[in-house]
Amino acid sequence: MHHIFIGFFISIGLAVVFSVGLFVRAYEPSSAPKLLNTGTPRILTVGWDKGTAAYALVSAVKGKTEIIPVDNKTGYEFNLSNGLLVVSRDGQTVWRSPADWWVASFVVADVNHDSKMELNLSVWKPGDYGPSKPAWVEKNDMSIKNHLFVYELAADGVHSLWQSSNLDQPSCEFIFADLDGDGKQELGVIEGEYTTTKTCRGKFMAIWKWDEWGFYNQWRSNAGHFSDLHAVLAGGETYLESNLIID
Repeated sequence: MHHIFIGFFISIGLAVVFSVGLFVRAYEPSSAPKLLNTGTPRILTVGWDKGTAAYALVSAVKGKTEIIPVDNKTGYEFNLSNGLLVVSRDGQTVWRSPADWWVASFVVADVNHDSKMELNLSVWKPGDYGPSKPAWVEKNDMSIKNHLFVYELAADGVHSLWQSSNLDQPSCEFIFADLDGDGKQELGVIEGEYTTTKTCRGKFMAIWKWDEWGFYNQWRSNAGHFSDLHAVLAGGETYLESNLIID
């Protein structure tokens, strides 16, 4: 059965400047949710099985190389520091994340398959929704939870395109890669669980795909302790890999 992230519109530095589509993870000592990685790791590899038209675990892949994102060609620069993301163009700031957000990571990728790059954010913030909430929701949950936000990188600026409400499982790490060979990028994510200690310990490895207006779950691992998510290329096929921690 497929699950979906349903998005809603919400109206609404200075460590390293990025002008390429790199996956960026921010680990801050006091404010950001932290990754807990302990124990002995082994590699878990997931690939697309053409015979069954489904994702499956792969015992091993030989001659693999990690996929390195290429220049995003958006003309924008991205500066993530202490949970604040600043987007600039031609030396001018065109967008910055709100003060009550903690941007944990971002990825520049074409997520909705329109041949344009989008800015994708993993955000920790209070409030399930923004000023406008669905009519069936009586009260906005103001606890701090994780969200996935997608922004359009247009010629005239950065615009909200799609935003999730509170995620059931927070995103510890995420990347985009074409995992099934259809020319469209899927969302690979290490999903965690909420704690009272501002930690993000990966509990599931999952694959989601954009379909019309949201992300649908296509595969999820059994529960474990996951970290270091990345995509690799081997024999012309793309695989999703992460460390599975054995305590």
